[in-house]
Amino acid sequence: MTMIFIFGASTTAGYWDSEGGWAVRLKKVLLNKNINDPKFTQTSGYFDVQILAVDGNNTDHILKRFESDIKPRIAEGEEKIFIFS
Repeated sequence: MTMIFIFGASTTAGYWDSEGGWAVRLKKVLLNKNINDPKFTQTSGYFDVQILAVDGNNTDHILKRFESDIKPRIAEGEEKIFIFS
């Protein structure tokens, strides 16, 4: 499984977007890919998207919380993608 971690502020989280913003849209597209692929199973899914955006965050905020946000969410052997917005 590939873990995708998305960091950013309110525009990343889509707080003012009725459809949830770009990160939520990406998560939905990848979830549909998982579900619609006949090789997909719940235990060997392809993508898991974690949206770790916080309203008002800037680069300094993200750097300060990066390690504590990531450590409990990662597992050995999984591919990881980090997106910063």
